[in-house]
Amino acid sequence: MGSSKLWLKTTEGKTFVEHIVFEYAKLNPEVIVLVVNTQGFSELKQHTPIIQKCKMVVNSTPELGRMQSIQMGLGVLPENLPLFIHNIDNPFVPLDLLQEMIEELSERMIIIPTYEGKGGHPILLSKEVVFMLKEVTQETDFKGFIRKFSSHFIPTKHKSILLNINTPSDYQQYLG
Repeated sequence: MGSSKLWLKTTEGKTFVEHIVFEYAKLNPEVIVLVVNTQGFSELKQHTPIIQKCKMVVNSTPELGRMQSIQMGLGVLPENLPLFIHNIDNPFVPLDLLQEMIEELSERMIIIPTYEGKGGHPILLSKEVVFMLKEVTQETDFKGFIRKFSSHFIPTKHKSILLNINTPSDYQQYLG
């Protein structure tokens, strides 16, 4: 992307990270954990009060993959809690969808939203899945790990769950 995706702005003028955190905060979660790379971390710590309330973990080796980032985030959780995994490059967080996902969650389950049959973000893991995720080695691929569990797919009207902002071109397309 050429710069940290944390600081990209939504069409409403909030940064991607602000938008995500503000939406999740509406759920009154026990904790919000942000796993970030070293780029932009010091600025993030100085950011808005709602961002400052989040637990922050710096992954200085993101090239080791998503599983490492997830496990680093799990390491600061106070206990095994149901957990949303949300990528910064998909800042679209429909609150009604998050609430529906929570209502549908049961033991040993992963909830995945779908739009026209395609899975998107975020995903929600039950606390039992979180417990098992803490025990895996970093060599395990996250997608391979989640395939071991029952996934419940929730169809949604929100096409935004499929959007990923990975390149300047993607970002320009999003901005319209």
